[in-house]
Amino acid sequence: MTWQHAERDTDHRACRQRAGRALTEAFTGHTSRSSQHTFYQLGAAVLDACPEIAHVRVEGAHLTRALVDLPPFGAENDGRVYTAADHQRSTVAVDVHRT
Repeated sequence: MTWQHAERDTDHRACRQRAGRALTEAFTGHTSRSSQHTFYQLGAAVLDACPEIAHVRVEGAHLTRALVDLPPFGAENDGRVYTAADHQRSTVAVDVHRT
């Protein structure tokens, strides 16, 4: 994650601490619908916590999830057990700007 301050005269340490707390709260209190959705929520949380930040970029891996084939083990998978499919990996980047 990177961000850009709107002005040079900023208390960077205090802003970083607020951003860290906001990220922790946003991530732990969030139900993800997709990587993009989560990344947007994280960027928006930083902007809400730090008015001196003008732009946030959140970048990370997107792993496709696939249902685990449980019938060979005598169990049904009713959409509860997933695994990451390494062959379908990509990078997702989300930019969130203050308006």
